[in-house]
Amino acid sequence: MRVYLSGPISGLDYCEAVNNFDKCEAWAKTTFWDCEIVNPMKLNKNERDWKKCMKKCLNVLIDCDAIVLQKNWKQSRGAQIERFIAKKMAMKVYFYEL
Repeated sequence: MRVYLSGPISGLDYCEAVNNFDKCEAWAKTTFWDCEIVNPMKLNKNERDWKKCMKKCLNVLIDCDAIVLQKNWKQSRGAQIERFIAKKMAMKVYFYEL
């Protein structure tokens, strides 16, 4: 199983976003045994253009089996798009409370 992490990145302090995704990834690793965890903060390390980041993330998301939404996912346009696609593709949806 491949699990994609989703939550706000732009609009937050970069270090705060990294910290949120690191915590979510640690939780996902203990929750989903023997799964590949996809952390978008690691996919787009040096890219700051939102559209370019989303294109890369969405291409990866469609190959996943589940998505984990961070508590504040509704504050993120990108996370809303990712959730929409995950639901339409009948992926399992999980929630992580920061």
